Amino acid sequence: MIIRCCAIVSLLLIISIAPAAATDPWDEYLNKSYQYVKTAGEKWVSNNKCVSCHTALPYFMITPIKSGTPEPSDHVFRTQVFKDAKSRFHKIKNNKTDSNVRIIVATAAALALNDIISGERKARADTKKALKWMWILQDARFGNWTWWEAGGWPPFEIRPRYFGASLAYIAAVRAKAELGEPYPEPKMAHLIGYLRSKANNQQGNLKKSYLNRVTMLVWANNYFPKGGQPLLTKPQWETFIQAMVEAQDQNSGGWSIDTLNDWNCQSKLPGIDAHAWSSDCDGKNCWLSESRHSTKWLNGWAFSVCPITCKKGGVNCPGRRKNPDAFGTGLITYVLQVSLRSGVYPPNSILKASMTNSIAKGIGWLKDEKNWVRSGKDIDGISMDGTWISKSRRAYSKHGYIRRAATAFGWLAATSARGTKNSHAEKKK
Repeated sequence: MIIRCCAIVSLLLIISIAPAAATDPWDEYLNKSYQYVKTAGEKWVSNNKCVSCHTALPYFMITPIKSGTPEPSDHVFRTQVFKDAKSRFHKIKNNKTDSNVRIIVATAAALALNDIISGERKARADTKKALKWMWILQDARFGNWTWWEAGGWPPFEIRPRYFGASLAYIAAVRAKAELGEPYPEPKMAHLIGYLRSKANNQQGNLKKSYLNRVTMLVWANNYFPKGGQPLLTKPQWETFIQAMVEAQDQNSGGWSIDTLNDWNCQSKLPGIDAHAWSSDCDGKNCWLSESRHSTKWLNGWAFSVCPITCKKGGVNCPGRRKNPDAFGTGLITYVLQVSLRSGVYPPNSILKASMTNSIAKGIGWLKDEKNWVRSGKDIDGISMDGTWISKSRRAYSKHGYIRRAATAFGWLAATSARGTKNSHAEKKK
């Protein structure tokens, strides 16, 4: 159960979530991380006028936009994504198409979470409308939302209804508890039923390859309606937490995006230039990676690849790389932190020690300078200084989208570990 913060605490959250003054390399790097997500989000919204789970959602999750405060341009970005969602909503209703449902859910979540981190006491008008549209578009059959099958592009995972449903749940529950914004009780009950059924399925057939779904369920479990029960039972929660801990690379302390899901092959890319793969083409394993040193990339669009032919040596490379990266490390470290602090299910001493140790190792991976990216530009020409090594399941020209979500989660985990209060990791009271 979440207790609404008082005005003073809300004000502290607004102040503390902004980047700290640089006093050492780690502080300076986190400032750059924050600025990277902010710059990428602003450029995305300016160019595309819509929300995206890889870029604009992270922007709204960590960039406070307080009503009537100094950065008027930020309010323009909110207005732009809301106008886009409004247009898409009416197209869905008029044309009976569901291709844009995910945008409505992502917009509602982005605006609600942004209201919360900005210290608003009530949901703003655009948030209220977006949440209303989200509930109208809920699938009456299953309790979830139609979602784009993105072919292995996290956070849009291959079977991504977990992501959309979990995100909608977190946003709606927090909006009611912290902004006083009600939700339709029958629809929430339907959503809870859907998420619990999926939790039961995961517990009965748990695989590390489905860790993205488990992680989303664990994250959502930290928030539940007043007077209600957590999404997961304690045995489920303990099983899922243990699976997350066990997937950690014990040498480096990070997690790999490749351990999060069963990334199915979509197509092959013949004749790939070896420069596109940089160090990820080692003659044994070849995977799409946003290398810090790559200077030549694929032209145009291509789906993700599992076994590919590495031009350098002509070796076919089945299997998956499990070298840690920022998305896997940032996401799981952050969710473990929130879960440990929430108090929903106090872990026993052994599990608590495991969680604490995993979090420390995850932060260690983020602090390790060999995982930092100091140079290069991403797909939108934005300096990647302040980001971490990231891998992608898709190929783009100078692909950089997953880097935005990876950097946001890395920043959230790092600032939380440093004692910075951010409203995505508050303690239950």
